[in-house]
Amino acid sequence: MPAELLRMMLDGGLLQFGRFEKQGEIVPLVLALDLLPAYPEILRALIDEGAKLVGGWPERLLCTADAVPFAVGLSLQIGIPLVYSRGHPEQPVHDLVGAYDVGHPTLLITQTLAPTAKLEQFINQAKKVGLDVQGVLAITDGGASKGVFHDKPHGAQALIALRDMVDQLEAEKALASGQAQAVRDWMGLTL
Repeated sequence: MPAELLRMMLDGGLLQFGRFEKQGEIVPLVLALDLLPAYPEILRALIDEGAKLVGGWPERLLCTADAVPFAVGLSLQIGIPLVYSRGHPEQPVHDLVGAYDVGHPTLLITQTLAPTAKLEQFINQAKKVGLDVQGVLAITDGGASKGVFHDKPHGAQALIALRDMVDQLEAEKALASGQAQAVRDWMGLTL
């Protein structure tokens, strides 16, 4: 992840360190990716990074409801049709919007790789309507192992690996060592 992009995310408040309550748990980090459309320069930079990671294999993009702004921009930039989720817990034929049919290798676009069980469920639902998810591209890995989705031909990639991001920010003195360690401990990555 380019240092300039991380700095933009920090300055814009999309990346925050501290002590936050999220779903009843105290967490040391918040990635406010829902705010991306409010920061077009950051969204554009993430799309540019994402476009570099997409190979020539997918014929369709599929995205979770939380990643629609990023996925629309990526689709426009690389010229691959997008199917998106409305985020409804309905049958996939009612939840997924776009032109899709059987036989198109598909790249799933999402905000985070964690929790993987939720993404696996989404992939299985998409399969019911013929979308063959062969790889995953996420904005962040959410602290998930780099080996997730090893069963997919194209695996999983994330633009922001949380551990690498914390290491980079700590090395640049943009994040205090104690706060960096709190994030590592939270991710279970204590050195």
